[in-house]
Amino acid sequence: MPGYNAARPANSDDGAASSRVFTASDARRESNMSSTSTWRGYWEQRGWGRQPMHDVVLGFDEGLVFGKGRDCVGRFSFRGTWDSQGAVSLIKQYVRKNQVLYQGQYDGEGTIFGRWSIAPFDSGEFLLSLVPDRAACAELAEFYEPSGE
Repeated sequence: MPGYNAARPANSDDGAASSRVFTASDARRESNMSSTSTWRGYWEQRGWGRQPMHDVVLGFDEGLVFGKGRDCVGRFSFRGTWDSQGAVSLIKQYVRKNQVLYQGQYDGEGTIFGRWSIAPFDSGEFLLSLVPDRAACAELAEFYEPSGE
């Protein structure tokens, strides 16, 4: 995940493991992810089954997550956070409709897996995976510009 700052062992010149911060450039180098990328995914719900999310674009900047996509309910935006342990919390806001809370864990290899909820009504599993084509997503830059807040 771009900017994923988990402390992880790194080998020093003498081969001994040391603790260091896993930086954004390390994440991009190891996972070939850019700070704004195309993703694919799904959510599951009783009575609806597994529903794909289409045209999902997510951006990561200094602990913030932003994005957009569409599914069978309609178009939506994502806004949220991620932390140094890979925990991801997103609010999925449908256009002129409800919000859905997504809480998951980034696996370090391009997948976020967790649970969505519309409290107190329902919840289910979701999965988001980085699409291998890592072309820059200029469309998202027009949709959202981080304000630095």
